Amino acid sequence: MRIPRTPPQTHKMLRDMPLENFEKIFTARIGPAPDGAYRHWDELIYRDPPEGLNRREWWLAIKMARESMSHPLPLKDTNGMPLGYTMPDAVLHGVHKIDQLASGRIAVSEVVTNPATRDRYLITHLTHEPSSAPGSRKLCNSLKAA
Repeated sequence: MRIPRTPPQTHKMLRDMPLENFEKIFTARIGPAPDGAYRHWDELIYRDPPEGLNRREWWLAIKMARESMSHPLPLKDTNGMPLGYTMPDAVLHGVHKIDQLASGRIAVSEVVTNPATRDRYLITHLTHEPSSAPGSRKLCNSLKAA
């Protein structure tokens, strides 16, 4: 597995960018996950940026959108910068899908849900699994006799 390319550093892009380019970035209204996909710089550089922006400006707009909704973590990266995570709609949708597919399901036989066979099923199981409660054996034996 190859290591992804390191994205441009946000603070350097902000420092080096001409002032007039900021208006383009802020008015482009770029979200944290363009086209509904949360992409890394390594993948984004192969895509066409929105009209009027170059790839670095597009990345900066995405990074700023992500930063605005970032949740800090008590961790730092290898450069000592604080780490955080972002949960844009695309990520929340993916987490929801995982939650749905990973949850258990309770399946009940039609014998139990069908009104015509439900009572017979319950009585049969009561007689096969007597509890330890006083008098339950007597009740089960009387149900078997019925």
